[in-house]
Amino acid sequence: MDITQLLNRPFTFKRRNKYIPCDFRPAWRTSLILIVFGIAVPKRKCSLKKLHAASWLVKSQEHLDSFFAWVEGESLLVPEVRMDPVVDRAVELLVFEGLLIKDDGKIMVTDDGIKAIGVLNGLDVFVNEVEALKKAKKYLSEAGVDRLFKV
Repeated sequence: MDITQLLNRPFTFKRRNKYIPCDFRPAWRTSLILIVFGIAVPKRKCSLKKLHAASWLVKSQEHLDSFFAWVEGESLLVPEVRMDPVVDRAVELLVFEGLLIKDDGKIMVTDDGIKAIGVLNGLDVFVNEVEALKKAKKYLSEAGVDRLFKV
């Protein structure tokens, strides 16, 4: 399988003159997903909704604040978690690279993925995101994520 089959459409790379936010960069997003697995997924397997929730959570301080206000009962408004298509694309790229596996509706990290997580943990990167995920880890259980997406 090549990348055009994975993405289901042709694509090209172009040098851009303008700054592209890091959350639109595939290497950044795929690394973030591996960081999420390293911190908030204790059994190496989680739902796609959990990855979306964690990705949304670390996107801004406002998201983090609204999430904690809701889980701690200070606000009755459920945070509006957006399902970001960039997360889906990053998961597909990680599956293509053999770092993740889709298994029965769940996403599972492979042994190679665990090695990549170890490398990322050894670097001084994603400092704010790691801090946010560590704070929110106990609320990002599958049951907590299901509660977050219930309307």
